[in-house]
Amino acid sequence: MFGRKAPGVLLRLLALGLTGWLLGTSLALAAPEVPPLLPDPIQDISSTPLTEAEREELDATLASLRGPVRYKILIIDSSKPQGLEEYLEAVWSEWRLPNDTVLLVVARQDGNAIRFYLGGEAGRHGITVDSALAAIRQHYAPAVREGGLAAGLKALVAELHRQATGEAPVPDEPEAAADPGPGDWRRWLRWPLPSLPRLELPDWQLPDFQLPDWKLPDWQLPPSLVPPLPLPRVNLLDPRLPLWLGAGGLGCIGYSLLRYALALRRWQQGP
Repeated sequence: MFGRKAPGVLLRLLALGLTGWLLGTSLALAAPEVPPLLPDPIQDISSTPLTEAEREELDATLASLRGPVRYKILIIDSSKPQGLEEYLEAVWSEWRLPNDTVLLVVARQDGNAIRFYLGGEAGRHGITVDSALAAIRQHYAPAVREGGLAAGLKALVAELHRQATGEAPVPDEPEAAADPGPGDWRRWLRWPLPSLPRLELPDWQLPDFQLPDWKLPDWQLPPSLVPPLPLPRVNLLDPRLPLWLGAGGLGCIGYSLLRYALALRRWQQGP
């Protein structure tokens, strides 16, 4: 089939298959194993685990959440040479978590990189892939830079809980205003104003007297000075009423145009 080159082609195919098998075996051996599932919501198997105070604070935050979604956090050193997404898939397949769980996997040695897996029920309660990515960018990453991994996970879980339940996050207590210095004009605003004395006005009462009962004379005009005016009666339901009103309006317009034409003619003739 291959002619004289058959032995060389077979040897090359055999060498290529052996190389691929050795490479796959080495990657499988080098990839971190999936740890056994524990009942705790946080499994930290990294070489730099969270402190006891950080762990207790994060546990308290997870325990205080009451909603349709539960959370599972796994913290490792790194998933290399395997990708963190592939490791996340392996953990989800191995652990077989309930369908209402959000799985978070954090790689400490990869810059606290985080990946998430949404169960089917968790996705139906308002947490989507886009909203979870936005929560990582807007809440997790800034909190990790400012306060560390525990603060980032706490902020991320709180935001995901808000998305699932619609509850607004509890606002932080406002910081106390700094004491202005002696040269600051605002310090004068802090001085208490002197209390003014309470003034009580006397209860003045008008004397009890009655106004005289003035009666105006009943003036009436004589009937001869007020001639009766004949008022025409208008039937508003008469169908000819719009015609009359239209004719009157056209008459007014024609009269105005005639006056304007006469004035224009006198102006053209001059004085």
